[in-house]
Amino acid sequence: MTISIDGKVHGATLQIKYGEPFPRVYSNREIVSTDYGDCKVYITDVGIPEWSNRFIVKVFIKFYITEITEPSEYYLKEKRRKKTGLKLIEG
Repeated sequence: MTISIDGKVHGATLQIKYGEPFPRVYSNREIVSTDYGDCKVYITDVGIPEWSNRFIVKVFIKFYITEITEPSEYYLKEKRRKKTGLKLIEG
């Protein structure tokens, strides 16, 4: 049983280089997300792998974010904006 920080299922395409471990369903992994930063995730689904370049495989995964170890600037800005409750109102 894992605990998601936001309750959403996220999706991303991973680039797996030769020698790196392949993602497995129902396992934990650390990834870098542009929206959230460095995250620990719990993988729930692994798609069909595709060769993209020499010794690189692309695979789509679905996952829950269980922990954000190093938040990105975008994530921190959004968190501050939601905390203050500011909204854009057109006049």
